[in-house]
Amino acid sequence: MFPTLEQQGFRVDSSINPSWLVNRKYGKVNSWKTTNDAVQTTSLVERPWKTRWTLPTCGPAQHIPGLRWNAKAAWKRLSKPLTIDAMNHVEDSTVELDTIYWHILDHARNNG
Repeated sequence: MFPTLEQQGFRVDSSINPSWLVNRKYGKVNSWKTTNDAVQTTSLVERPWKTRWTLPTCGPAQHIPGLRWNAKAAWKRLSKPLTIDAMNHVEDSTVELDTIYWHILDHARNNG
């Protein structure tokens, strides 16, 4: 997947959720670590999703009982959003950023 993204001109990937709770989604012999190893063989900058205490904080974790408290606490402590002038920092692997995932469908539960 990563060589194809690179060939198509992408510079940044954010597909890694480094929480141990989602490792089973990668398959039996894979994990977020093997995915990270694969992206490191390319010129892509990897921006893994924000976790707190190795627990997920993005997407459904915002609503799942038992994870919600941790996710909300992590989001309260996010760094400030990038300004337009600082957007190029996303492509600079030496700059530390909080990467979050949020989808409108995460809030479309129970008819909105």
